[in-house]
Amino acid sequence: GDAAHRLREFMPDALYPAAGIDCWYLDGFAPARNPDLWSAHIFAAMKRLSAADATAATYSVAGVVKRGLESAGFAYERAAGFGRKKEMLAAVRKSADTLRNQL
Repeated sequence: GDAAHRLREFMPDALYPAAGIDCWYLDGFAPARNPDLWSAHIFAAMKRLSAADATAATYSVAGVVKRGLESAGFAYERAAGFGRKKEMLAAVRKSADTLRNQL
């Protein structure tokens, strides 16, 4: 199904405990070609559903993706890609201590 729709209705249950999602893979479709997959709604859902130490990876290194990850509480870094992908982003959700120190 559509990611925006599915994430809106997704609630943790016995299969996905309240601790949250551990790992996200964000497809590398260019934000200009599929902006709905890189919307504020998607990143807000990631923030709501992620475990405290969740990780994320994507081959998209566009500014909208970096800002979205930051808004969802993730710190990212660029990493080498492979194949035809020159680089990628690897991210980890910031801990409560890290967030407090930024205030």
